[in-house]
Amino acid sequence: MTIRGFMCAAGAALGLVAGGAAAQDGPDYVKQDFGFNGCDVTFGPLMEDTDEDAMVLAARLANAVGFTYHQGLAFGKVIVGPYPAGCKSPSSLSWPLYLAK
Repeated sequence: MTIRGFMCAAGAALGLVAGGAAAQDGPDYVKQDFGFNGCDVTFGPLMEDTDEDAMVLAARLANAVGFTYHQGLAFGKVIVGPYPAGCKSPSSLSWPLYLAK
């Protein structure tokens, strides 16, 4: 089973069905205009063959402050620790970064 399949199954088991009202519970994640290169960030495992909606669900399930997601590769990682305040790099130096509002 792919990570996406696992997360969808886990979300369904918890009542977090994509598009449903329960899926909206949790923070909204906003794409940042900066990156995380050089920041002390701890990520979870690489999620392959995934999409942005699955990454949002995974981040909400983990109560994460954010995630990174590369649309062209369909890869992402949830941030499993804090995001260091004020730590920013040019967005071109890292995968796109999404942080909770």
